[in-house]
Amino acid sequence: MYLNYEVLPANRGRHFDVEERLVSGFMLARQLPGFVEAQVGKYLGSSTLYIAVRRWQDKASFEGWGKSAERQQYAAARPAGLYSSEPKHWFLDEALDTRGEGQGNFVVSTEFTLSDPARWDEFLALRRDHDRVCVDFGGIVALRHYRDTADPAKVRFLTRCRSRLAYERLTAGTEIAAWRGRVPEGMFTIGDSQFFEVVREVSA
Repeated sequence: MYLNYEVLPANRGRHFDVEERLVSGFMLARQLPGFVEAQVGKYLGSSTLYIAVRRWQDKASFEGWGKSAERQQYAAARPAGLYSSEPKHWFLDEALDTRGEGQGNFVVSTEFTLSDPARWDEFLALRRDHDRVCVDFGGIVALRHYRDTADPAKVRFLTRCRSRLAYERLTAGTEIAAWRGRVPEGMFTIGDSQFFEVVREVSA
């Protein structure tokens, strides 16, 4: 899978307009081959910051969208004054997709930086073990790891849980603490985590 991850700072009073515009783009993209799903996430620390997460079967499918008449239509219809600054995009390859069970709209977005990208296979094995521990604990909807196409040392980790409480119970549990004890020192650093609520969602 291929991911387009976008951060969008809405102007005050325009947040619903941003949500509607993003969903209109998702519906256009849905008509093209290779579209998988997309979500709008609203940052829980601000009423005006959003993420848009768009999953495609592969890079070629995403590039097909970029060249399509539907994409040109979407770009031409952008209203003025939606954003306080230009949205930022990242493009990533999916490395791990671990499913839990149930439904939930609480999402945590975290960036890892590998100290040595050559240790990728070791890192991935460690993260598979991490995902197993989390799913066994419960409360997980999905765990997804994406590697940045522009910087192989960067990994975007998206945790989707049934609720914020489920996430807090997981991170405070003895099971995940034991897993942390197995992480080799200095393998990677963890950036700040941001909490979002999925407010709109479209699937193929």
